[in-house]
Amino acid sequence: MLEFKNVSVALGQGRRSLPVSVVMESGEMVCICGPQGSGKTRLLRAVMGLEPVADGYLTFDGELVGVGSASYFRRLIAYVPQHLPDQPMLVSELCRSVLDLRANASIHYDKPALMDQWQLLGLDASLYDCQANELAPETLQTVLISLLPFLKRPVILLDDMPQTHTVYEFVRRLTSDGVEVLYTCEHQAVPCDKLIKL
Repeated sequence: MLEFKNVSVALGQGRRSLPVSVVMESGEMVCICGPQGSGKTRLLRAVMGLEPVADGYLTFDGELVGVGSASYFRRLIAYVPQHLPDQPMLVSELCRSVLDLRANASIHYDKPALMDQWQLLGLDASLYDCQANELAPETLQTVLISLLPFLKRPVILLDDMPQTHTVYEFVRRLTSDGVEVLYTCEHQAVPCDKLIKL
């Protein structure tokens, strides 16, 4: 269970994000909605201990998230970034590189199982052999979202989640298994259980 208690992050030039307070329960989708530059991504990075909290505190199952504990908590989190580095690699290589991370060493998947997830998300199987850096950002992010069922993490962070019904339904299926989902967006177009506006 993630809890934000009056959490704000530094935005630069002495500015801070608006404070966020929310308790995330098992199976909930929580949305942080706000304009570009309001601190949405930095708040997600703070959950992973990659960004300092300027005010307030974050806890994970009652334990304070800090520099010393962040690496442990990151093993319980799946993170889908808004942008990926612009490196030449096939989509198949990208998928393999995510699933080959040390934190994912015990995960087994095969291409047919992945294609089943792609079908649910409306992704064309031909994308598997395309260059990842040539895909639209939303398509590439949807590819990464297709890996989430294999990761089996109790908490999912989605930075700028595509606001489509298909992605929403896919992610909602994960919450039905008790997963907590925290996502950001500029303009909310799909339902959520709790909404935080920055």
